[in-house]
Amino acid sequence: MSDLYTDWYYANLLPLDRKVVQGQFKLNFRCPICGDSKKNPRKKRGYIYVNDKGTLMYHCFNCGYHTSFRTFLKENYPEYYRDYIKELFQNTKKQKAKEITKEDISLFKTESSLNGLTHISKLPSIHRAKYYLESRKIPVKKFEKYLYYTDYFLAWHKGEEIKENTPLDERLVLVAFDKDGKTPILATGRALKKGQEPKYLTHKFNDSKLKIWGLDRVNPKKTILITEGIIDAMFLPNSLAMLGGFIDLKALEELFPNSKFIFVLDNEPHNRNTVNNMIKVIQAGHRLFFWDKIDPKEIKDINDMVLKGYSKKDILLIIKGSIIKGLKGMMKIKLWRKC
Repeated sequence: MSDLYTDWYYANLLPLDRKVVQGQFKLNFRCPICGDSKKNPRKKRGYIYVNDKGTLMYHCFNCGYHTSFRTFLKENYPEYYRDYIKELFQNTKKQKAKEITKEDISLFKTESSLNGLTHISKLPSIHRAKYYLESRKIPVKKFEKYLYYTDYFLAWHKGEEIKENTPLDERLVLVAFDKDGKTPILATGRALKKGQEPKYLTHKFNDSKLKIWGLDRVNPKKTILITEGIIDAMFLPNSLAMLGGFIDLKALEELFPNSKFIFVLDNEPHNRNTVNNMIKVIQAGHRLFFWDKIDPKEIKDINDMVLKGYSKKDILLIIKGSIIKGLKGMMKIKLWRKC
């Protein structure tokens, strides 16, 4: 038995001539069976696509060759087929494989939004994205569900086809899922090169959803810690991260009507936006972690604390011992701010 995602992964691995991703589970390229047009090297009439039964297929509109992707792979790329069979066997051991029916296609509609991105587990160990994660001490195994990569984030964000002249925009992609843990609601692309601007780009799959990461991780019955960035939230228990600016506090309260929050914003007394957001938190009656005992020149966020050697236990004790709220909290912010 095949599985759609494994088939699609191997379809993208194949060294197909002039290969272009044209949409969800659809590739266009020069047919390796007939060679396509000898007169026009630009013609591409070979297609890999998913039919309405959820099976990946191959068809050439030049020679008429038509078969399942599995047979296409076996007959034309035996070296890839051997690895493909091994992976299917491993997947079958983990959970019983099944053919995807027409009714099952709905299961892929939201997850296929990530089509065009490469999961972190598929990248080589020396890849730039993996080096960045290691340099920030991010526990990849624990959070690999949320970690992707693309060479062309801007084109992917705009829904453009990848062509030979598509400009590179290499980014680590951090995906946020809805409470069900399956439906992607946001994807934030983090630049990996010095001077690459903007540093962060956020793609929304659903405009009605809050720009927030971690909805599938938190227990609303426990205190929720809220950070400015996903990477900071990865080092804190029961945490959410705000994306694309400050969160709508009223919408957050409606989403978690009985929850208590502690906001852990960045240590930036010179940043007007950060200071104003701290004031909003206090004015809304919420608690705020206050950085007055930590030099912003040394540490500006939770990830910096981790890089400086603070343990998770140390960080939580510091947060617990430096909570401010109400009028006293407002006065402390006014004395602390440098803008």
